[in-house]
Amino acid sequence: MKSGENRNGPGSGRELTVLHIAPTPFFADRGCHIRIRNEVEALAGHPVRVVICTYHLGRNPDGLDVRRALRVPGYRKLDAGFSPFRLPADLFLLLLVIRTMLRERPAILHAHLHEGVLIGWLARLLLLRKGLPLLMDMQGSLGGELVSYGTLKKKGLVSRLIGWIESMVYRLPDHIVCSSLQARNTLLHGFGLPPERSSLLQDVVPDPFFTDHDARAARTRLGLPLDRKIVLYSGSLLPGKGVDKMLAAMALLAEEWQDLFFVLVGYPVD
Repeated sequence: MKSGENRNGPGSGRELTVLHIAPTPFFADRGCHIRIRNEVEALAGHPVRVVICTYHLGRNPDGLDVRRALRVPGYRKLDAGFSPFRLPADLFLLLLVIRTMLRERPAILHAHLHEGVLIGWLARLLLLRKGLPLLMDMQGSLGGELVSYGTLKKKGLVSRLIGWIESMVYRLPDHIVCSSLQARNTLLHGFGLPPERSSLLQDVVPDPFFTDHDARAARTRLGLPLDRKIVLYSGSLLPGKGVDKMLAAMALLAEEWQDLFFVLVGYPVD
């Protein structure tokens, strides 16, 4: 074994340590955070120890090892979208990741979002750990999200610059897992990434969600009608996520079928 090589890697027979880099106010009740939590909890019962490095904001879910970066004064935004406080928060997160890597000697860096990849790549470079696997967890295009939130115009110099940066980011990790087929198609057709560089790790609802539930009792407790079909949406309720299109689709469905009842559960609206 070469000097500096990780002794806690695959095939070593020891517990595998994975460091999740989450440049987001984990945990809040929204998609990215739920995906991270599901991924970590899915490893229960396996010889894997997960450490999550994240911003100072957010809740600490039971059973998860969450390490927090230094506080950024004035940064209190929990919902998705651009914030000028993200840059200092990412710098503090980089310092936390470096410190955690030195203490925990992880076998894998699991980076979420585009900033997470840059932080993981920089930390690996600064610590001379080029051989440490860096995995990207992709949920969508950075430029596409900034346009959907209204931060960027669809066409323009800044938009093209962001697209170029995004293209460079996708070439930094050793492998990319995508949360949807649309995200993977963006890599393959939008950015020309070879198919072997990415794979699909689809978002799913964990099996326990569907077990041990009395539907009739739940409907009674929540004040929902017993004689209608419940259509449940769980996710972001922000316009940038397409909620306006979903509401239009609901109106069309309600005209066609009168036995439907819609329940919307999401963030940041109660």
